[in-house]
Amino acid sequence: MMSIRKTLLIIAGFAIAHSADAQVSPADIELSAFKRLASRDIPGAPKLGKPILLENSKGPLFTKGLGWASPAIFDVNNDGLDDLVLGEFGSGFEHNAAVGNFLRVFENTGTKTEPAYNKPSYYLRYDKKSNLYATPISINVWCCMAFTPRLADLDGDGKADLVAGQFDTGEILLYKKMDESFDLGKRIPQTGLGEELSIKRSAWKKKESEVDTADLEYWSYATTAFVDLDGDGKQDMILGGAILRSAMNIGTRQSPVFGIRTPLKDTKGAFMGTIDTASFTDKEALQRLMKSEITGTHMVPYIVDWDNDNVEDLLVTNGYYKPGFHFITFFKGIRKGKRLSFLPGVPLFERANIGDKIFPGSHPNICVADWNNDGIKDLVIGACVTTNYGRYDADLSWQWEEEAKTYKKYPAYQTTEEILQLGERMKAAERLMIERGYSHDEAVKKNMFVPDMMYKNVYGTYGREGVAHDGRVYVLLGSNKKL
Repeated sequence: MMSIRKTLLIIAGFAIAHSADAQVSPADIELSAFKRLASRDIPGAPKLGKPILLENSKGPLFTKGLGWASPAIFDVNNDGLDDLVLGEFGSGFEHNAAVGNFLRVFENTGTKTEPAYNKPSYYLRYDKKSNLYATPISINVWCCMAFTPRLADLDGDGKADLVAGQFDTGEILLYKKMDESFDLGKRIPQTGLGEELSIKRSAWKKKESEVDTADLEYWSYATTAFVDLDGDGKQDMILGGAILRSAMNIGTRQSPVFGIRTPLKDTKGAFMGTIDTASFTDKEALQRLMKSEITGTHMVPYIVDWDNDNVEDLLVTNGYYKPGFHFITFFKGIRKGKRLSFLPGVPLFERANIGDKIFPGSHPNICVADWNNDGIKDLVIGACVTTNYGRYDADLSWQWEEEAKTYKKYPAYQTTEEILQLGERMKAAERLMIERGYSHDEAVKKNMFVPDMMYKNVYGTYGREGVAHDGRVYVLLGSNKKL
């Protein structure tokens, strides 16, 4: 057991370091770290190159808060150049005050073929006609997902509006495109979602196919993608979470209304998801998942014609903080008549060994765009990487966060007062052990608080006092050449 004196010295040292702003140096990412990343050869699809970390003169482009980074590429300032927009989770959390979930903008200061992002970032604001002036666009997401922006024309006016969903109660917000930005947003009607949703029973012991509009699970984690599934000319909705679901647009082209959410199945009748069965060492846990019909964790769907056959495909990411799930899963779309369906999924990237982590960080989010304007689709990936004392930590970022005990850990953002309070509680726990004459092991057996356990509950382990998470953005350029 680490001595209480040594522990408090660590805490005191961290408190001093914490009192000054950490200097974030440019990330030094070794290309060899991506040696396990190999793009699958999908006929018609672009061949992806090695990840390029997006940086400017100040260092890597970033998101703050809790570190999620959900990318979108579109022209924010109407200058003819596509800018980079990154959805955050818990914006302001790094200052001990999460004040919203915002969209961070990096304007393109380069060209269409060579984008650059040399201006300071800012949060995307509502259109000036809203009279909210500098107020950032935000969405109510209190857990486990970023503001996940989707551009879709859901009201039939020919303009791409901003659409995003909430963690719960499953509301979908449409921010209408205005002259300079987007309006205040309005809730899209959904079957079963009234003005006051009353969840009366729990879904945790049900199968996913059995939950309904009265269940919490039904409304949780509304990450969205939009596509016409039945060929009626209206945009339908695909949702992520623990299982992929679809909801048909039962409204009109001008006024969407989304119907009942039903589990999405592939052409073989299987529930669609991102589970990598070969990577599950705990087969009992796998069986429990399969029995409950959970097919992923924190899944985020993205619609794009990835293989260039004029039929929309589906790309799906997941939490990626523990083994057992593919990094990105590709579902090829096929149309019979006008109806869109999807073949069974395959991983977008190959892995050399079972259980390999092929990308740093967790909670990857993607968008597809022609980033360098060469006529070929490119893949943009936002990832939540681990930092330590304000600097990118390659070792921790390349570990599974659940195994490294860094998942949802942000001790770097503790205040000095919180750190010193922990030290006092640890000293009090040690005094109680001494008073009662207990050794460390005896105290543990009696379910007493012991100093090192109190320390690890906050920091995970020693040397992690500065751990937090930032967003990073990578571009994988597409090519028509075989790699």
